Amino acid sequence: MKATDGHHSGSAGDSVLSAGAVPVIRAENLRKVFRSGDADLTVLAGVNLSVNEGELVAIVGPSGSGKSTLLHILAALDTPTSGAIYFAGYSHQALTESEVSDFRNRRVGFVWQRHHLLPDFSAVENVAMPLLLRGIPAAEAMQIARQWLDEVGLAARAHHPAGELSGGEQQRVAFARALAGEPALLLADEPTGDLDEGNAEAIFELMQRLHLSHRLTSILATHNLALARRCHRVLQLEHGILEASGISGQPGSQRKGENR
Repeated sequence: MKATDGHHSGSAGDSVLSAGAVPVIRAENLRKVFRSGDADLTVLAGVNLSVNEGELVAIVGPSGSGKSTLLHILAALDTPTSGAIYFAGYSHQALTESEVSDFRNRRVGFVWQRHHLLPDFSAVENVAMPLLLRGIPAAEAMQIARQWLDEVGLAARAHHPAGELSGGEQQRVAFARALAGEPALLLADEPTGDLDEGNAEAIFELMQRLHLSHRLTSILATHNLALARRCHRVLQLEHGILEASGISGQPGSQRKGENR
């Protein structure tokens, strides 16, 4: 894998980093263009983003603005038309196919809006799945999965089919599954979008607690501005451009110079 020193100048998404710091995840001039009939649809138009260890960053924007596309590219679930992604100073472009698969399984946890659980499998089997794919023995994978379900408050529901759980419970399982492999980076794409206000609040509080207790670096895409304000920074994605939103995050957490 090819490393980069993480330094370049003049892009709108750069942050002022402490001396020698390397961002956990950095996007440089990302463009994503889809072909729509006879025309090109530009979803990302030169996005720059730099997120340091321990940050919880919210990305807001209207439906169709490209928030999901950006998170998918950061997670190596999709590829940009042009531009580069660096994780801990290493370029995604320099990774082999097997290294990309390893990155997705070990380095990043991803939570979708619609959880994507296997409905006929139990909650504990769903959480254990990425561990089994990693080659962890079944008994050990199930033990780890049970521990994570206990951490998200679902120990008593471990053996219930995922399809029989409530929406809030399913998202708790999704967070347990995303973090069972102990990734450094958590990406959550509208995890509260399908939930009522009470469940949305509970899921966000869960995400905050997990972020702190497991020392994660987290990026949340959300429509919920009230929740976004409780993150360290809030960025706006609209018309393919990512910039400061004008919405204040938690006091003292905004890093000077980011996305100006």
